[in-house]
Amino acid sequence: MNKLFLAGMVTGKNKSSVTMETTETTATGDYTETHEVMAPAKLSKEVEVGNRYKVTGQLARTEDNITVIVADKFEQHPDSELDLNACRITGKAHRSFEFYPRTDSQAAFGNLLVSNEENPQLIVRGVAFQHLGHALDREAKRGSTVQIQGRIRHRPYEAQGEKRKMLEIICDPDFTKVLEKAVVVDLFAEEAPAEPEAAAI
Repeated sequence: MNKLFLAGMVTGKNKSSVTMETTETTATGDYTETHEVMAPAKLSKEVEVGNRYKVTGQLARTEDNITVIVADKFEQHPDSELDLNACRITGKAHRSFEFYPRTDSQAAFGNLLVSNEENPQLIVRGVAFQHLGHALDREAKRGSTVQIQGRIRHRPYEAQGEKRKMLEIICDPDFTKVLEKAVVVDLFAEEAPAEPEAAAI
């Protein structure tokens, strides 16, 4: 699977992309992200700056090996409804989970690179913290079938003196799994089946 949902305010657009801002409130704070959403001209021309929309789409890899968001559909999103920022990728672990133990200044976390089952050239980085990180460190080995799901983050970094951004997924511990160890409810489906008895990692 390679699917995402975004919902928020459109703050800009051009012929090939739409800029959208999403804000989510969680137990650990508010998270605001500015997304550049690639969209065909026939889609972007129907979107109005200053209005709220829900985007259904997927991740893709450009010729420059940059991971981007591609829109399949835009729908009006009422002011009364919360913003959304969720993405799910399933595939093979490109390499074993890399775990970094807790330090005095930072919580324990790790990275998992997932090669999408539908498009193996699409490799997405998932970031897991605390207990989920420990679990993935035990179970997510190279070649494992895994699912990562969570919030899209555009992390700034610098390479060769140039400022860039990397798209990654902050993994939700409820829906990030090693699929060979558990059967997972597809919450992205319109009608989710009953919760299975199999335990998550």
